[in-house]
Amino acid sequence: MRENKKVIKLNDAIFYVNWTQYFESIIVHNILFKETKYELLGFMVVNELIYSVVSQDYIAPTAKTVVNDIKELLLKKGFSIKKNNDYIHTDLGLIIEFEENVQ
Repeated sequence: MRENKKVIKLNDAIFYVNWTQYFESIIVHNILFKETKYELLGFMVVNELIYSVVSQDYIAPTAKTVVNDIKELLLKKGFSIKKNNDYIHTDLGLIIEFEENVQ
């Protein structure tokens, strides 16, 4: 029997211009990466800051993340390399930037 484990995440949208941009990013994420989609559960206030509360299926790691695997996935989804670890999807007008955290 498979357990449906969830990860609960809080986000105060600090990296977004506004909450609308944050919600749009969730929609885009859920369209592009269905296997790791977010579900909005609600909101909470902590130390006078409002946070969204989302859940995501827990995916047990089977190996270390390999940057080349991320590159292949993004290229398959129609992105091209902009520079370093930055990708652009010109048809959708999307840019994905990430820092390499691999040891």
